[in-house]
Amino acid sequence: MNLKSRIANSSPVSILLLALLVVAAVPGFRFMTMVLSITDEPYQALNAMTPACQPFAPLSAWLIHAFGEIAGYNLLDIRIFAWSWQVLGVLLGIVAAYMLSRKLNLSLAAGVVAMLTLSLCHYGERYAGWSTFSATSMPLVFISLICYMRRPEAATAASVGLACSFATLLRLPSVACIVVVAAVLIFYRPGFTLTRRQRAVHGGIMAGAFLASALLVLILIYGSLPQFFSAIAENRIGSHGLRDMVSSLITLSKPTFTIFFVIMGIAGFVAVIFRDIRRHIVRLMAVVGLLIISYYALRVVMQFEFARAILKVSFLTLAGSLLYIRRHQPMDLLHTALWAMAGLSLSAAVGSNMTLLETVVFPFVPAILIFTRPCLSDNVLKYTFVIAGIISCWFTFRINQRETNNHLTYPVAVHGNPMVEGIEATAECGLPVQKAIDIFTPFIADSAYNCFVVRDNSEYAYEYMFGRRNPILPHYWDTLPLMDVEEYARGVRHMLDTAKAPAAVLLVSSRGSRKKEPELISDMKRRYRTVHSDTTFTIVVKDRQ
Repeated sequence: MNLKSRIANSSPVSILLLALLVVAAVPGFRFMTMVLSITDEPYQALNAMTPACQPFAPLSAWLIHAFGEIAGYNLLDIRIFAWSWQVLGVLLGIVAAYMLSRKLNLSLAAGVVAMLTLSLCHYGERYAGWSTFSATSMPLVFISLICYMRRPEAATAASVGLACSFATLLRLPSVACIVVVAAVLIFYRPGFTLTRRQRAVHGGIMAGAFLASALLVLILIYGSLPQFFSAIAENRIGSHGLRDMVSSLITLSKPTFTIFFVIMGIAGFVAVIFRDIRRHIVRLMAVVGLLIISYYALRVVMQFEFARAILKVSFLTLAGSLLYIRRHQPMDLLHTALWAMAGLSLSAAVGSNMTLLETVVFPFVPAILIFTRPCLSDNVLKYTFVIAGIISCWFTFRINQRETNNHLTYPVAVHGNPMVEGIEATAECGLPVQKAIDIFTPFIADSAYNCFVVRDNSEYAYEYMFGRRNPILPHYWDTLPLMDVEEYARGVRHMLDTAKAPAAVLLVSSRGSRKKEPELISDMKRRYRTVHSDTTFTIVVKDRQ
């Protein structure tokens, strides 16, 4: 046995890689407190308090609800709970990589890369919500597909159906994963000795397992299917239509695809002109580039939303490149697995207006790295890595400069409210939130006051912090200022006019982007006593007559 084989099968190396896997997850806990989301995450937490309010992610809402009832609904605790699912997703990705390669240490090493990349992400992967759990569900679908492709039996077919049901219950739009499963049933032929009838039977078993498990869970959560469909009708939100998805996809993909095509163009040119360049020079450049990238990655990469989009588009591009390289090969298990990974990554984004950001990538990184290794002899791929490294160094350096010069992004710890205690926010977000906590909390603490929170758009953090969800259009989510919607303004006036005095009202106005004060706030200030008013929020008190 040669040295490489001994290392590949060495238990001490496996133990070292497992230790590195744990270390790679550590930065994630440091970044856990960073960034206070005032929209999506508190909205998901509010819905989890009453799971029937989130029928589009029934199992996700129930899981957060069960955890919240035990540990409390503190946002940091819920975020840690969500992070554990992200970590579990990467661990499942390592299992999938091992199933494809049968090389434990190589799979663990690829898992360390995936875990570190996930840990360095400061934003969306930290949030608790319906997309969080896709990091676990999609790898499960992938693993079940691999098992079925290797052993096409009734039991493995049923496991695929159960995995798809799990993914769908965690997030209803993820039902798109069944398209990937159907494609495997249709196109994966070399590994199957099944007749058309047997394929149809297995498809029926998958569908039966899917429907039976999904219906059972929905009935357990909602009591009956009519109640579930009623909850969908009552809790549907607006801004997740096809137009929004296409718009966000175009907005986020412009810089990422531009960078990709520039890199590929330069790499292709270099590969053609210098095709006889010595290998050791290429390797030296790659090592230097990776060292510089790692240095800047530890400082800044993944801090920004578009950086996450770049990573995820790069992943899908790499998967597409590998499929192109294998285009003349038969649809064997590995070839089909590549298609499945790309399809399942995108399946987790269907139904969201942030398509690229919601794509599930990190759990599939170990497997994609396993696929990449045999292709490293390809000159274009080698030069692509080198040029990508150089451009990435420049790109991350520019981001780092902007971050250093922008003092508004320095974190501010939020105190005085148990729901967000321990969370750090950017100054532009944290200072107004802290001021609202300081001024409005005494009214919340005084049982004599009826307290209300009225928002102008999707600032759900205030309703969440103070435990006062507005019953008027509670799921309204649109780009128009909510206080300009007559139905909403009329309902708020009626709610406050009929409220028993004394009553304190927090009106979050978002007036920083408005030319003038909303008429609803002006009306409240005329009717009641004003305690505080600025461009972010107004507090009025209805005193006893």
